[in-house]
Amino acid sequence: MSGGSQGDWHSPADRLGLFMQRYAIAEDRVAHQLNWTVEKLRVYLSPEARRLKAASDIVDTAVDKLLMKYRVALAHKTLMTASSKPLTPIEASLRRSSVASNTVKDDGSSATDADSTTDQLDVRKPRRVSVAELICPIRLDVDLDGVRFQDTFLLNAANPGCSPEAIAAQIAHDEKMNEKLKDAIAESIRRQILTLTSCVSTEQKPERLYPIYLDLIINGFSLRDQFEWDITNDFTAAQKFASTKEALGKTRRSASEMRKIMGDMWRKCTEEEKEYYTQLTEVENEKRRRDHVLDMRDRAIAEWEEDESRRKGLLASSTLEASAEHFRGLLLENYMSERNEVDANRAESGSNTGEDDEFDEDHES
Repeated sequence: MSGGSQGDWHSPADRLGLFMQRYAIAEDRVAHQLNWTVEKLRVYLSPEARRLKAASDIVDTAVDKLLMKYRVALAHKTLMTASSKPLTPIEASLRRSSVASNTVKDDGSSATDADSTTDQLDVRKPRRVSVAELICPIRLDVDLDGVRFQDTFLLNAANPGCSPEAIAAQIAHDEKMNEKLKDAIAESIRRQILTLTSCVSTEQKPERLYPIYLDLIINGFSLRDQFEWDITNDFTAAQKFASTKEALGKTRRSASEMRKIMGDMWRKCTEEEKEYYTQLTEVENEKRRRDHVLDMRDRAIAEWEEDESRRKGLLASSTLEASAEHFRGLLLENYMSERNEVDANRAESGSNTGEDDEFDEDHES
């Protein structure tokens, strides 16, 4: 009987009843959090239901989740209300290293090893000096004996464990490369680290701001931004700043704000514009919407092609308007010259035809 009572005591119903009794939680509150009625909760906590174990596994799982939620809330409340006490340093007399060790000699007498304790106190573990990170971007493009290896990664040049030889050995082991390719990779990493360390100055000068221009297209999303960056910042600051891209790139307009903006724009329309838009049929609205979507798509494609051409140096001018006018002028000039040549040839052929006709008439007469 004792074993059965012990098993029933650990059931979810018993734990829930004890929890409600200990912390004086009302039945309606627990029933509301379980999405039950008060009658269903009372039936679940009744002694008959506990003895028969009539509850299903789904109900017991829901009760266990609720109890876990209550325990987490109580633990958080206890931690918030707990008083914090400062840590007291350990006295030197209580340190383990300061206690003399007793050694037993061959004759059975004990001797205190005071010299060893003194040596232990003198030998101290040196503190690790914090070294500033020197993040170096590495771009590998090694082509040797018909094998080409390309990779990009960041390397902490200030870490002695990240030597070029160690990185090259790890890459060669992972990619199953030969010794020549491993040496070429190590040499490439070493040159790039030397180039970076020779350019980076160790003197921190304040307010060295430089303009940064971003124009990225990643996974169909375009990111364009311009800001000033202090190059004296730590290299890890750039990574922390880049991690805020997701938070800065989120759309911050809710549905209510969009409705408000559209309402304001509708109120700014004239009566003629309102009447025109209200008289449009559903087919016309669908056609206008489709044309608008296609126009936006073509415009986006054209802008992307122009940006790519400008980036690759294929456009003659730095601005879109100047380049368009330049090409339009060339086309018009070529067209006018060809048109004048065609007109001149046509007039010459017409005069020759008239002279031939007159000669034929004179010959017949």
